[in-house]
Amino acid sequence: MRRGAGDCNDFLEVTLYSNQLQLADREALYSDGDRYLPAVMAAKALKNYLPEIRQVLALGSGLASIAYVLDSKGCKPHFTLVEKDKVVLNWATELMPAGMADRVVPICADASVFMEKNTLKFDLIFCDIFIGRVVPDFVLTEAFFTQCKNAINPGGHIAFNYLINNPADWDNVLQVFASVFPDYKVHKSGLNRVLTSSVK
Repeated sequence: MRRGAGDCNDFLEVTLYSNQLQLADREALYSDGDRYLPAVMAAKALKNYLPEIRQVLALGSGLASIAYVLDSKGCKPHFTLVEKDKVVLNWATELMPAGMADRVVPICADASVFMEKNTLKFDLIFCDIFIGRVVPDFVLTEAFFTQCKNAINPGGHIAFNYLINNPADWDNVLQVFASVFPDYKVHKSGLNRVLTSSVK
């Protein structure tokens, strides 16, 4: 459906597979419609809270799989999609259904820059930022997670997707995340880890 170079990647491809939009580069799958595993894991972990979620911030939007997953669960909030790659963000908004697009604000920005300036509050932050199969270093800092916490409404939630490439690195990630979100849960599937936490 789409193929070309993105602003941050020399090869990106959108395909329609079993009625779901997939976004991939040569190394990783970034979106898979309402089957996208990290978003499915997050929605399952937060299922009791979904009726209360009105505003969602997606850091690293891909093709907005978090929106498709939440829609499939009957949760239809407004979304702010923050994506560094303008090509990916354009594809996401071009390809999504009109009813969903009406509830989406796309922002082309680096997540670190967006969070430094952000004054908005959200009921859910879905952090899914990758370069290939690696989470950038700026995400894995106490400062960034604190910015996320400050952007969450009381009673709101964070879901952070991570892919284990090195077990020792994972131990460090847990330590940093726990320093900001001490009441957290880990959800596992293969090498994927989704960390969730609620803010009082």
